[in-house]
Amino acid sequence: MLRNPYESALSYWNHLRARDSSGPGLRREDLLRSLKSDAFCRFAANEARLWRTLALDAAAVSPEVRLVHYEEFREDPVRHLRGLME
Repeated sequence: MLRNPYESALSYWNHLRARDSSGPGLRREDLLRSLKSDAFCRFAANEARLWRTLALDAAAVSPEVRLVHYEEFREDPVRHLRGLME
């Protein structure tokens, strides 16, 4: 299961910021402001490279591997589980 790289990067960025502040995460305004920072740009570029490597490695493991995006699975888990059973 892979997560959308954009959603994954945002979620992880917010998680790291929350850990740094010992709180539940950044307030929406603070999160949006932080997304314009040089630190986030570097972070996002690195996360995109890592995501791409993970996705390519997973696809190369076997032609019978079924990749499912987390966000799509959440929208319709029954459809995806049925697809795995076929």
